[in-house]
Amino acid sequence: MGVLRFSTAYKKPLQDQSRYLILVGGGGAGKSHFAARKIVYRLITEPQEHRYLCVRKVAATLRYSVVPLIKEVLAEAGILYIHNKTDRTITFTVNGRTQTILFVGLDDPEKLKSIERITSIWIEEATEITEDDFNQLDLRLRGKTETYKQIILTLNPVLTRARWIYERFERKQDPRATVLHYNVYDNPFIDAEYRSTLESLQDDTYRKIYLHGEWAEVKGLVFQDNFRIIPAEQYPQEPDETVYGLDFGYNNPTALVRIDIKDQDIFLHEILYERHLTNSDLIRKMQELQIPYDATIYADAAEPDRIRELQDAGWDVRPADKNVREGLALLLDRRIYSKPENTNLNKEFESYKWKEKDGQTLDEPVKMNDHAVDAVRYGVYTHLKKQGGVTIWRL
Repeated sequence: MGVLRFSTAYKKPLQDQSRYLILVGGGGAGKSHFAARKIVYRLITEPQEHRYLCVRKVAATLRYSVVPLIKEVLAEAGILYIHNKTDRTITFTVNGRTQTILFVGLDDPEKLKSIERITSIWIEEATEITEDDFNQLDLRLRGKTETYKQIILTLNPVLTRARWIYERFERKQDPRATVLHYNVYDNPFIDAEYRSTLESLQDDTYRKIYLHGEWAEVKGLVFQDNFRIIPAEQYPQEPDETVYGLDFGYNNPTALVRIDIKDQDIFLHEILYERHLTNSDLIRKMQELQIPYDATIYADAAEPDRIRELQDAGWDVRPADKNVREGLALLLDRRIYSKPENTNLNKEFESYKWKEKDGQTLDEPVKMNDHAVDAVRYGVYTHLKKQGGVTIWRL
C-alpha cells in the first residue's frame, strides 16, 4: 500500500471528529484535495464498512471534480478499486472490509432518497447549495456507526454566495462545528505559477477571498441586473439562432458554451468546463458530446494553432473578436438566462465583478474566474457584430 501525503497545515482537520467540518479557503489552498485524502484515510484505517457520500448541487459536475480527486488519492495509496459509472460508486476492499464511496447530485433527489446507511458526507463547492439542501443532507446522516459521523463542507469564502454558512457556523459558532480557514500558503504542493497568479491580483476583494481565504462581500457585480437563473423548461424550444463560444485553457478550464438567441434574449448551456485538456482531449470530448460539425463556434483568437486543429477535425471554428469593453457592453444590453445545471458558468456570472482599488470601483473587470464568461462574450459579440446592426453602448 502506498503513502498518503498531507500538508502539516491540515493536521487539525485530519484528526477532527466534529459533526460539521467547514473548510473555508482561497484559491489553491488544497481544501478539496485534503477532503478527498481524509475520506480515503478514514476508509483504510477505521474498523467499519463505510458508505461515504460525496455531493454537489449538480450530479454531472462530480465526474469532473470530486471523482478524479478520489481516484487520484486511491492511486497514490496503491488501492485497486472498481468504478461503477452507472451506479456512480467507487468500491474497494481493504483489511477484509468493503468500502463504498457514492457520488450523488442534489438535482437527483430520487437517487439520494434511495441511498441508505450513509456514514459520512462531503459537500464540495458548498456555496452551490441552500441551507434547506444542507438540512436535508444532515437528516440523512443518522443511525449507529462504529466511528464518528461527519459532514465536510469545502468552499470559497464568498459571502454573496454562502451567507447562510457564515451566519450559521462562523458568526454564531455552532458548538458541533469546526471552521478552519486556509490559503495558498498552506498548500506546499501548489505550483508556483498559480500562486504567482493569486499574488498578482490587484482587486481588494478578490485578494481577500482567493489569496488570503477570508470572508468578503463581492460588490460591483457586472451582471447583477441582467443575469437570471431559470428552470431549463422555460428555455425556448426553437431559438432564432444558435452559436457556440469557446475559451481555451489548460491549467485554467477550457470552457465551451452553447448560446441560444431568441428575441434578443440569450439562453446559455454549459457544455464543457474542464482543466488539463490538450487539443486532442478537446477534440475527443467534442466528438463524445456530439457537437455538430456545422455549428458556428467562436474561439479565442489568441490561439490560432488550436483553432486550426479544430478546423482540421471538421468543425466550423472561427477566431473571436476579443474586445472586452464592447463585448461586455453588448452583453449588458441583453437579458441573459442560465439554468441551474450550468454550475460553473453560474458561479462565474454571479461573481464576475468590476475591479476595485483602494476602495474605488474601476470600469474594468477582474481577470479571474471568467472562462465561461469569456466564451459567452466571444460567441455573442462576434456573431452579432458580424451580422451588423448592433448598437454598442459604451460602459
